[in-house]
Amino acid sequence: MVDGRLHFIPGIRTRLVNSSTPALCRSSLIIKSWRPWQLAGSLCPNPVLADGARLDTILGNGFGLITTQPLNPEQSEQLARWGAKVVTAQRGTELARWLGRGHVAAAIIRPDRTVMQTGRRLGPLCDAVPRFLMAVDTPTRTEERN
Repeated sequence: MVDGRLHFIPGIRTRLVNSSTPALCRSSLIIKSWRPWQLAGSLCPNPVLADGARLDTILGNGFGLITTQPLNPEQSEQLARWGAKVVTAQRGTELARWLGRGHVAAAIIRPDRTVMQTGRRLGPLCDAVPRFLMAVDTPTRTEERN
């Protein structure tokens, strides 16, 4: 009985239809600008990419950079050294439209898939990506002898 009347409560209908969560506040891991349409602090979408894999699968457990612009070789090498994955959003894709709605060219994505920082210039964003080196399973001395 209550369910049929929920749409009469102001603001409830929008909340029931839109399942997005509110953006996180500014902190050392959420670097926001003062623009009202910013993506920083919000969750990144998880679309199926051109190769059939979901974005979460491609990004793995580390930081990522989603960009509409190609990186130069130095930027690519730097991000690879720091353990970050780069996904180039092709024109017309869900990720490109998402970045466009935020009026940015790229976004740094945290391991929990929250947007850490966005911008229009790749250089400063590449420098802002945290170093996130993954532990590598290496054989112990006992295993090497066997």
